[in-house]
Amino acid sequence: WWGVPVVSSIEGVSGMIKIEESGVMLASNIDEFVDHIIRIINDKSFASECSEKSLKYYAKYYSKNAVDLQYSGITTY
Repeated sequence: WWGVPVVSSIEGVSGMIKIEESGVMLASNIDEFVDHIIRIINDKSFASECSEKSLKYYAKYYSKNAVDLQYSGITTY
C-alpha cells in the first residue's frame, strides 16, 4: 500500500517528522476529510503528486537505508 494518497487528522500523524514533506493531507473536521478525498478522486495528477511525495518521504526517513544511516552514528561495532 505504499504510495497511496493519505488523508489524516493531526493525531494520526503524531510522531511523524516533517509532515509537510509526506504528501499526507491533514483534515481537522469531517468536511475537510470529504474535500480532500473528493480532490484525490477527481484530480488524478494531484493524487499522483501525493503518491510520489509519500514514496520519497518513506525512502528518506523510514526505508532500511535511512534507518541504517540514522543508527550508524549511534552504534559502534
